[in-house]
Amino acid sequence: MKKIALILSIVLFSACAKNSILTMPLPSFQAEFKEKSYSIDQAAYNYNLLQMQTKNEYSSYFEGSILKIRLDKELKLLAQKLEEASVKLLLAKGYDLSKTKQYKLKENIIVLIKEEFDREKTDFLKGKQVSSNLSLELEFQASFNRANDENKIQTQAGVKTKLEPIAINYPIKSDEGISTFKESISSIPTQVNANLKEAVFDIDEVLRTFYYEALNSLNENIKAKDSQAEAIRMQTQEGIIIFE
Repeated sequence: MKKIALILSIVLFSACAKNSILTMPLPSFQAEFKEKSYSIDQAAYNYNLLQMQTKNEYSSYFEGSILKIRLDKELKLLAQKLEEASVKLLLAKGYDLSKTKQYKLKENIIVLIKEEFDREKTDFLKGKQVSSNLSLELEFQASFNRANDENKIQTQAGVKTKLEPIAINYPIKSDEGISTFKESISSIPTQVNANLKEAVFDIDEVLRTFYYEALNSLNENIKAKDSQAEAIRMQTQEGIIIFE
């Protein structure tokens, strides 16, 4: 009897552990400029807001999952931070967009979210779950023109970043399972199921890489206004992009 009780305790403990929710902060997209601090909050810059186009190839189950909720939040943050850093980079290269309005920056992000649906499964304790493979493709496009000559592109930049398919398992709403052991379905971007921890790490890493590569492409392709100026170098320190 003691052995049976011990086995039951281990099973129940394992079920509860797998049902746990982890707090995982959103990824940080940071760029700093050593030479000067640039503020873009109080000036009207001559650039179009960054446009994002999302292509969806996933199940209706994934639409309501915590991964999708988190990914939406991350992409919005990525676009905001990339846009801000892009303008600051142009300022650092000598283009005074807030006063002369001689140039126009256009940026676009194309995101493909693809889920290869595998199967829906039911666990006696935890209820229904979906098992599938998730992949991401991100493309960055940018053009930098003279505002009075939009038909002639001065500079173009662009990168593509991809997350190869990763296996994911996430809970879906159902009447099956025992309430005590059913996996919680969070709606808070920073609260994820423990079994999605690795998937979140992989997604966050790809987004950080995309942010770095997009800024690096801009830095390499848009030359300083003053041809004699030294090139701006990029490096990373503890996850922060440093321009110097």
